[in-house]
Amino acid sequence: VRTDVGQKVVDHAIKNKLIEVTNKEPDLSEMKKFINKKRKKNFLNLLGRDLITAKYLHLNIDEFKDLLE
Repeated sequence: VRTDVGQKVVDHAIKNKLIEVTNKEPDLSEMKKFINKKRKKNFLNLLGRDLITAKYLHLNIDEFKDLLE
């Protein structure tokens, strides 16, 4: 849930038994790995082979890949 409104919607749905929480402490390690992998891939897709600027840094795609690894 990313916003306060979204959290309220989820809380209301749980209260009215529209959704059920089956595990209050899930293991999110695999999800985090997947998200990080997607994030890296998205950066590479968006950047292509162009030069990027990250505040004061000017990196080409290969230098940026090294930072992400």
